[in-house]
Amino acid sequence: TRAADWNLSVQFNDGVTPFDGQFGKQIPRTLLAGLALTELRLGGATIELQALARQEFAADLGWQLTGVWFWPLARSNFEFLGYLDWNSNNYGDQPTSIQAEPQLQYRWKQVALGTEWEVSRNFAGAWTPEGGFEYRKWYVLPTVYVRYDLP
Repeated sequence: TRAADWNLSVQFNDGVTPFDGQFGKQIPRTLLAGLALTELRLGGATIELQALARQEFAADLGWQLTGVWFWPLARSNFEFLGYLDWNSNNYGDQPTSIQAEPQLQYRWKQVALGTEWEVSRNFAGAWTPEGGFEYRKWYVLPTVYVRYDLP
């Protein structure tokens, strides 16, 4: 068994495109920096844990905890992967937000067919077809996808 590695992590999210902004999506530009514990093995899963300082532009300094996982399912072509973010925010009167995007996919050679479920609460990017957003409400947005990985 190999021990996990400690790394420094610096990330930048440029927010949404002007096109997205027309539909009420509001994901601010954000700079993240902190420590990451990578290549952590738990059973057959590989996990990464991050503790980050979070600086949204024009907002107070905050924090973010992130978990990322990849788990090939027992001798099959199925994989369970995704992430979970829990962070402080400056939206309304809600001090924290949660966003997760678990995926289940079937991989065959360079093609993956799967489903992703965006689950969020108090996340500024949560969006409904009606164009609305409410605090203290859970949003679940399921999708399906086909991906081709270049050789």
